[in-house]
Amino acid sequence: MRKFKFFVVVFFLGLPAVSWSASQPDVTVIQAAADQGDALAQAQVGALYYLGKGVMQDHVVAARWLKKAADQGLVEAVVMMGAFSDVGLGVPPSTRDGRAWYQKAVALGSEPAKGVLSYYTDVERAMKAMGIAKQYANLILRKK
Repeated sequence: MRKFKFFVVVFFLGLPAVSWSASQPDVTVIQAAADQGDALAQAQVGALYYLGKGVMQDHVVAARWLKKAADQGLVEAVVMMGAFSDVGLGVPPSTRDGRAWYQKAVALGSEPAKGVLSYYTDVERAMKAMGIAKQYANLILRKK
């Protein structure tokens, strides 16, 4: 009975660690593609640094990578740059810059960005920016 209890404790304590590590993205592979100029990989590196997944959380580094992807027209990165600008995550806070990023996202066909601009004032948009950034970071990490 004692061996069984030990097995059960070790087995169940080990499960979260196994599932957590298995779900972590391969940062080195993504980083290599980002270094070669791949816009999605650049956005993914930015999302990883924003969320602190597999790397130390760093909003300045996140913003730098997301801007590279946004400058190439990756709409999710453009939306994240709008949110980052609204609240000053890794960049100086500027609702004017945030609005400009969202307008660029609209020009790229983003309906959610159109909604953000249509329904929220600059202040309201800034209050929602953290949720928008997290939502889009996770969206970027799921993209293939």
